[in-house]
Amino acid sequence: MSEAIGVFLTFTTYGTHLPGAEAGSVSRNRQTWRSPTVQFNATWEDQARRLMVEPGFTLDPEDRALVLKSIIETCSHRAWHLFGVHVRTNHVHAVLQTDVPVERALNYLKARATFVLKTRHSGRQRFWTKHGSTRYLWSRASVADALDYVMNQQGSPMDSWAPDPIA
Repeated sequence: MSEAIGVFLTFTTYGTHLPGAEAGSVSRNRQTWRSPTVQFNATWEDQARRLMVEPGFTLDPEDRALVLKSIIETCSHRAWHLFGVHVRTNHVHAVLQTDVPVERALNYLKARATFVLKTRHSGRQRFWTKHGSTRYLWSRASVADALDYVMNQQGSPMDSWAPDPIA
């Protein structure tokens, strides 16, 4: 089996992608890129909201800038190649090449982002949902597709970074 040449990571902010929400959520059993969303279910959404231990969290412009910087610095410090990252109000997408298992890379990025967000929100405990979406990328074409999705298909650009286009 050949090695992946990249990974596509997505993680969401706490309380902003509740199961059954009208805005859409992905089933636990179908957590893959571009999976269909679960249909609106007010009962599921209400139940999930009642289980929350803190209010939902969205990233304002200063938070997004801090998270973006933390991801760039984490990748640089670990000598990972960052193809691109886009920090939105309620989620983060990153396409990178790493030398550790994809789950560990996701945990490193979230942990560092949490650390920097605590400088502004010291009383808060939860910034992110548990886990996230992890996908290995096996070809240059799959890296280019993921990067195009991250950089160009998220609506109006927010805090993002990509060093150079994929040829």
